[in-house]
Amino acid sequence: MKLAEGAGRGFFRRGTRTATLATGGIVALLSVLPVVLHAQPEVIVLDHAQDFEIKQRSPVLFPHESHMIDFSCLDCHHQWEDGENVLDEGELYEGNPSARCAFCHHAEAKTVGLRKAFHRQCMTCHRAYRLSGEKSGPRLCAECHPKDGAKPLQP
Repeated sequence: MKLAEGAGRGFFRRGTRTATLATGGIVALLSVLPVVLHAQPEVIVLDHAQDFEIKQRSPVLFPHESHMIDFSCLDCHHQWEDGENVLDEGELYEGNPSARCAFCHHAEAKTVGLRKAFHRQCMTCHRAYRLSGEKSGPRLCAECHPKDGAKPLQP
């Protein structure tokens, strides 16, 4: 988060308009604090090799932070019950096994498999953005899954 200009140089001087503006800034910061507390890494490595019998592609470097700017958590993360996404966003924290896509999307589940779930979720959205003329994410295999040693394309 970028600090306001002048921060750290007598920013909270008493009796000034600056102090009033700073107080408003603190209130604004406190209103987004829950989002900050649930912060995730800027890039998440999606490596599900252990979830597939045969590893076919390299892990994906997923730019999570850039997606958080334009989308809410529940646009991608879901737990469907009677056609409604009832997922509690409080469950989306690093290290929670039930927050992993493979927790529900696996070979023995009655849901769509993991590979298909990722491809439907990501590529459907990327295609829609492209068709609307907006900047979109990758749509080709090697754009997400670079050959060993190659750097993946950034959206």
